[in-house]
Amino acid sequence: WASVSLNGSLGNNGYYISTTTATLTATDNQGGSGILKTEYSLDNGQSWLNYASQIIFNQDGGYNILYKSTDRAGNIEVEKTQTFKIDKTAPNINILLPLDSQEFTRDEFITPESEISDNYSGVATSSLALLIDGQLISQAEQDLFYYSLGRHVFKIMVSDLAGNQATSSVNFTVGADLDSTMADVNRSYNLGWISHDKVKDWLTKELNEIKKYQEKFGFRLNKLEQKKEKIMSQCLKNKSQAWCDEKLKKHYDRAVYKLSQNYKKIIAKRYQQILKKLDVYYKKQWLNKSAYDIIKADVEYLINKL
Repeated sequence: WASVSLNGSLGNNGYYISTTTATLTATDNQGGSGILKTEYSLDNGQSWLNYASQIIFNQDGGYNILYKSTDRAGNIEVEKTQTFKIDKTAPNINILLPLDSQEFTRDEFITPESEISDNYSGVATSSLALLIDGQLISQAEQDLFYYSLGRHVFKIMVSDLAGNQATSSVNFTVGADLDSTMADVNRSYNLGWISHDKVKDWLTKELNEIKKYQEKFGFRLNKLEQKKEKIMSQCLKNKSQAWCDEKLKKHYDRAVYKLSQNYKKIIAKRYQQILKKLDVYYKKQWLNKSAYDIIKADVEYLINKL
């Protein structure tokens, strides 16, 4: 009489994770009349089809095959049942934080956030793995103070209960600004990495002076913009927008360029002075290598951003 064999890739928990085929075979007892036909039903017996070739299942879901054979003498086999499940689709991962290409500073903390869903078998929560730069992270909240400046990769790996694995990753960047650099100085001091008050006090003073100069530069740029708007208003009384734009662009852009170049030279020189003094303090062992590397990297980053 009839039997069924399933052919497909078997995953976890009894799920098939590929297109699966069902093959029905039937044999009559020795000396019997022989098999007339084999039938199967995929709708719990509401309708029956004559079996002719492999039955192909390529959609996720649960299946119940009823099947039976009839011999040439008219004997009908008692219905048999074969059930199985297919889940070929990996979970869906939506990373909410960090966003791709998002920028942070080293004085920030981030707690990765994501939405993970699965269409059929469900998410195997025990399989969830969070990695940064290929290394598993043991806790959700990440202290970026201990990360190097530059690009990093956050990746999520997870499987569903059928064993389909999904991965998703985003890039994020750790950078620096004046405020974060000052925060890194204070953090290093509080950790005991800066062992001499003079180091902390001098660095804080110098960085504050640079910040004041930055604010002054911004104020001067704003004044230039206000002056440009005033002249433009007067120009438009007699000339076209295009004519005024062309004339003012040359004059304004030249003034902004000159101001910006002077600003960069002055700021770069002050940053270089910090780097030199940092070397002196490090040689005196007034700060350890961790503090030295972090603050130096911050300042070099700020120079490159000028």
